[in-house]
Amino acid sequence: MLTQDNTIPNFMEDTFAHKALTWDNPRKISMTNKFVKEIEKLCSFSSSLKILEIGTGTGLVGLQLVSKASEMLLIDTSPSMLQILEKKLQDNPYPHVKCLHATIETINATDFDLVISFMTWHHIADLSSAFTSVYTLLKKGGKLLIGDLLTEDGSFHGDEFVPHLGFDMQMLRTIAENHGFKVLQVYPYAEVEKQVQNGDINRYGQFVLFAEKI
Repeated sequence: MLTQDNTIPNFMEDTFAHKALTWDNPRKISMTNKFVKEIEKLCSFSSSLKILEIGTGTGLVGLQLVSKASEMLLIDTSPSMLQILEKKLQDNPYPHVKCLHATIETINATDFDLVISFMTWHHIADLSSAFTSVYTLLKKGGKLLIGDLLTEDGSFHGDEFVPHLGFDMQMLRTIAENHGFKVLQVYPYAEVEKQVQNGDINRYGQFVLFAEKI
């Protein structure tokens, strides 16, 4: 798989390789559907929108929004997840949709109207770099919409290392504002159930942060 400049990427180990084939399960689909409903409540759509999704995975969020965009770029750092997405796009091609193996920092395109990211921000170690990059990618007045976990006890990922065990909403608001964004809304919107290592079913809160480049 190539990047936008036709070079072979080498970002990191594909930690999602063992998950890709079973990613589109009922729990994930339910989670993404709830997030898409929040996107549709918060965003004003027109057919001329240029949309970027960060951490698209198999496209469960982004592909629900293809009719609302004139141009859409779906990026992820997992080749195995993108292979599933590419197969979907082969079966149902959309000329205005492109998927790319990339990080936020390696995107050359700019002037996006909307950047969305679902359950990806807690995998990003350098939040300052992420917000700076997104700010650069958006046009003035463009919107950023993040959906992620509220602060949790570490059981959501079990033994898997992630940089952030969810987020305190006000802390993330402050970081966004320190990088030039105006936070329009930040609020909890859902809970997700997940079976953890000891067999218990835990519930984890999810929130939305909706911000504007000013």
